Amino acid sequence: MGLYDETTLFVKTNLGTSFALSISPDITAHDLKGKLGREHCYRFPYIGQIKVHGLMVKKKSFFYHFSDSMLMKYAFEELSGTWLLYLEASLLKIQG
Repeated sequence: MGLYDETTLFVKTNLGTSFALSISPDITAHDLKGKLGREHCYRFPYIGQIKVHGLMVKKKSFFYHFSDSMLMKYAFEELSGTWLLYLEASLLKIQG
């Protein structure tokens, strides 16, 4: 990957939503959680804000959680094609 390359990430959530976005492969799982939470709210405003609890990848029918410090490029370094990520989240309740 070049210096300015981004890759497309396909995301499936436990909330029944799916979306795609471009990310830098050098983003950490922690920063990606924040980005995905904001992007989800933007794409699905009728659902409201969410809290992202975990990011996972499926390999050979097992799900693996990412540590917050992990760079996403290392999670997908064996893949040359589509990056598919499973997002575990819950809805945030707005108190008012």
